[in-house]
Amino acid sequence: MQSTLLDAINDYPKSGVSTSKELLSELYKKLPPPITLESLLTYSKTINLSVNSWEAESISSLLQLFLGNENKSLEEIITSLGIK
Repeated sequence: MQSTLLDAINDYPKSGVSTSKELLSELYKKLPPPITLESLLTYSKTINLSVNSWEAESISSLLQLFLGNENKSLEEIITSLGIK
């Protein structure tokens, strides 16, 4: 799961995003906290793949983190992984 989070961070298209905290900060510009599976799924459906394919890839990785953690927030999942 840690590698999946690192993939999401690396794939996020904005330069300078290199930590989970920075990734969350970017996501908060688009989604209100806490970020849930439902809110992330809804947001993922609005991404224009021809324009933002790297963002879609990043969000796809984040959605994988919810497998087995459907009732947790993204913030809780990241905290449990211990990645800064």
